[in-house]
Amino acid sequence: MPGCGLAAYMTVLLVVMTFGGTMALMSGLTIVASSEAARPTRLMYGGDVEPYLYNGMRAAKLLGEFEVPDAFHAEDWTGMSTCAVTRTDVLRLGTEGALKIPFAAITDIVPDADGVRVRGSWSAVPNDIVPPPSSPVSEVLCRFAPADGGDRFLSMVRAATGKSLAP
Repeated sequence: MPGCGLAAYMTVLLVVMTFGGTMALMSGLTIVASSEAARPTRLMYGGDVEPYLYNGMRAAKLLGEFEVPDAFHAEDWTGMSTCAVTRTDVLRLGTEGALKIPFAAITDIVPDADGVRVRGSWSAVPNDIVPPPSSPVSEVLCRFAPADGGDRFLSMVRAATGKSLAP
């Protein structure tokens, strides 16, 4: 049976090539999937955020020069529409102005089709970047796209308030 050795060699070669091709495909898919996690519009730990995204919050005096929030969510790629969670407050920078609310002043936090609504007595932070709101703010919407971490933001703020708020 002189042809059996060649057939066995071809079978081994085919198995190795199939295994190698499968691993290459899986590696490529992993790289593509992990690139999604780097979007600045996802809720991220403050230390993982690109520094330029903090420029708006720092200019609006919501964050100190070297302060990094515990969680940060940019609604756009410029950092001028953002929500953040620090150890004591929820911060919001957007068209409504530069606002902050201590956890103790939050009366309600609920999921919304567009993101998460945080209700309570929001305070305007005086600055030269965005004008203060014309009337008192009692509700702010932090906009989250699907799979951008709105559920984690909701859980973080609920846990930080120490009370069970509306589901």
